[in-house]
Amino acid sequence: LDESNYLRVVSMIMHKGELYFSVFNRQGGLISLFLNEPMSGTLFKLDNGRASDMSGQIKRGVLSFYSDGKNLFAITHINGVYMLDGKEWKDISRMLPDMGFSNLITDENDHIYLTGGCDVDIYGEQRIGDSNIVNQIYLSRDFGKIWEGLLDGNPFDSGAKQIIQHPSNKKVFFAATSNGLFVSKDKGKTWQQENNDLNFENIGAMVVGENHVYAGTLGGGVYSGRIESDYSVKWSKSSGPYPYIYDIKLMLDPEDPRSLYASSYPGGVFKSVD
Repeated sequence: LDESNYLRVVSMIMHKGELYFSVFNRQGGLISLFLNEPMSGTLFKLDNGRASDMSGQIKRGVLSFYSDGKNLFAITHINGVYMLDGKEWKDISRMLPDMGFSNLITDENDHIYLTGGCDVDIYGEQRIGDSNIVNQIYLSRDFGKIWEGLLDGNPFDSGAKQIIQHPSNKKVFFAATSNGLFVSKDKGKTWQQENNDLNFENIGAMVVGENHVYAGTLGGGVYSGRIESDYSVKWSKSSGPYPYIYDIKLMLDPEDPRSLYASSYPGGVFKSVD
């Protein structure tokens, strides 16, 4: 890529054996805030070692991707949720509130669960001002034609930065929030906070295995929690890493769930096998 046009990679994902990644557009050496779209970005697919522009109608940097093996989704900065339809991106957020979103998952029935994220626009102004709407988890059973809110009130007292389904018990969801970990045993209808012995509750990243959950906090290290038979979580103390910038990403080795990878910027890449 021409570094004079692009600043850095924002997010990436493997989907059906192909790598998709999003970069911020560059303007005057900085992120392009107002050129084309706020938080302007370009989406590429790596094709035989060459990056092919796959942006289509996506004009902003992609905050997060999600692939369930069948469908690929992209959530963009400020607002916008898209699903790849053939070679084109389809906007599935038209019936959603005008706000930012954090991440999504799909379940075994192809239902989409989408977490509310940010209410602030590019000028720092609130667009909605209602935490019951902004901190909601939205459910669609028809690929975005109709959305409904799952949460009654504001149980997290913050937005959910990530929601993950348990690998084998599909009724159990885990939610990473600014106020710690919440667990649902009924697919998101009700939630229980699981923060005992979690000494730093502001979670920015999370992965879930069969018997453990790992939480990357925003400044407090990475914590390991053992998932009990009733799906409560018993946390162990963190042994790091403690990055200078609070941007930890986590990933489990799909063939060895004892191997955990953590990255931070700056800070590097770390591996734990215990």
